[in-house]
Amino acid sequence: MSFIDLKSQDKWKSCCKAAVDCCYQMLGFTESSDVANQNQNINLLDRQMYSAANETSSMSKYCPPTWDGWTCWPQTSPNQVALAQCPHFIYFETEPPACARNAEKVCTFDGTWYRRGETGASTEKTNYSPCSPVGTFKQRAHVHLYAYAVSVATLLPAIFIFYSYKQLNVYRIRLHKNMFISILLNSILVIVFKVFMILPQIATSGKKDSYINQNALVCRLMLITVKYLRLTNYAWMFCEGFYLHRLIAAAFAEQSSFSVFYVIGWVLPLFPTGIYAIIRSIWYDSRCWIEPIETLEWVLNTPCLFSLVVNLIFLVNIIRILVMKLRSTNTAEPSQYRKAVRATLVLVPLFGLHFVVTIYRPSKDGCDWMEFYHYANALLDGLQGFLVAIIFCYGNGEVHYLLKRSYRRFKEQRCLRTTRNNRRRRTERGQEEEEGGAEGIGCSVFLGRSNLSTTHFSLADCSPNPHQKPLMTTSGRSSVSDERHFLNEADSTVNVVRNILPEPSGHDNLLNSHLKEYNRQEMYKLNLKNPHVRETCLDNDN
Repeated sequence: MSFIDLKSQDKWKSCCKAAVDCCYQMLGFTESSDVANQNQNINLLDRQMYSAANETSSMSKYCPPTWDGWTCWPQTSPNQVALAQCPHFIYFETEPPACARNAEKVCTFDGTWYRRGETGASTEKTNYSPCSPVGTFKQRAHVHLYAYAVSVATLLPAIFIFYSYKQLNVYRIRLHKNMFISILLNSILVIVFKVFMILPQIATSGKKDSYINQNALVCRLMLITVKYLRLTNYAWMFCEGFYLHRLIAAAFAEQSSFSVFYVIGWVLPLFPTGIYAIIRSIWYDSRCWIEPIETLEWVLNTPCLFSLVVNLIFLVNIIRILVMKLRSTNTAEPSQYRKAVRATLVLVPLFGLHFVVTIYRPSKDGCDWMEFYHYANALLDGLQGFLVAIIFCYGNGEVHYLLKRSYRRFKEQRCLRTTRNNRRRRTERGQEEEEGGAEGIGCSVFLGRSNLSTTHFSLADCSPNPHQKPLMTTSGRSSVSDERHFLNEADSTVNVVRNILPEPSGHDNLLNSHLKEYNRQEMYKLNLKNPHVRETCLDNDN
């Protein structure tokens, strides 16, 4: 403890006052104010203390009242453990815990206080370990770390999926990608900051020269980056709410450039973060800036609060619009209202509205509520990335379709590789003419788009059917004509659909993928009927 600031000075004053009150309590005074003039009563005080000490020494069955430097201990029976509430001024670097804790002092069987070390040692020992908040802080930090780790593990594959398919390059998914990246970067940096800065500080209780006590530059840079990324989270939440609200409230409004969202999401948070960093570096440059300054924190809290309030308004208005549209239809039923409300409530983690639950911190007097608040805040904060990834990526129907298509193509390519290997082995054995086309249904392929009637082989390993008889003559012209007839019909179907539907935009280009997939599936069905129709590998569909 030092006199470096007013807070430390107040703790020193509180400690001195507690010591004086302890002396008066031993002498029978109720409060220090009972002695009007301490200078006139100093001799009386000395005599009373001397007589009290002699009287206590004669009572060998009890441990005498004492002041250990922090706490006043009353007279205690032998073989008992005295308990006293931990004084608030012993918490040098942290606030006192919300839940009251008790220090322990042992009165031995012979009526003396337990002493540290060997027999005859002059130092009485008081156990202040239960007063330490280290265990609680460690547990909270670990919960926070585990929650962020879950978010990182779910966000990484989600971002990879979004960037792997050009069909997902639409405004909505681009907003999701930027928000996912913002949450991912914030989660990773929070994990690094807690592991290398906070946990060592907690473990050493500030006794060693840690990064925080040294006010290291790397520590301050890391903390201000965490605060910036935190603001980008709220900025992209606002962008998500603004875009969806505009999409529903003004369906035919022309969409502006996506650059506006980049400015809101990545550039605007730089300004409050820069103001905060400048003020702290000039007037409050100590302990790596981890101790909050109440008035200064509003520089960062105001944009976050603005984002939450506006997104809440957006969500309420979206629900109102959906309910009005349902009422305008004749088939509106209560179940439809419930579905509409459930659909909009899914947007709560995307808009960041789950933080409204922990926006109010309970008073320190409520011990249980305070502990619940800390753990609830840690889980809601750390698991946001997990929630948005599950709902808006892994639960997305378009993503399901594209992943299934990729898996189906992977199986087809593996089938083709197996067939090529089988064909190469048969060629080496000189058995291609005897075994070709007689082993079953397969992914019969042709190498190139020419020479359809002469180059063919069977994928017996992919879909065996030894009882299938060959339907194709040596020349194979019947199967080739069937294949060409099917391809012509498929192309006609694609052209008809394209003539009916409008041309897809640059962003919503899933129509071509569906048409190509329809073409592929129809060809596969035809192959099941005729094992000797060759399947064209549409490797350029990507």
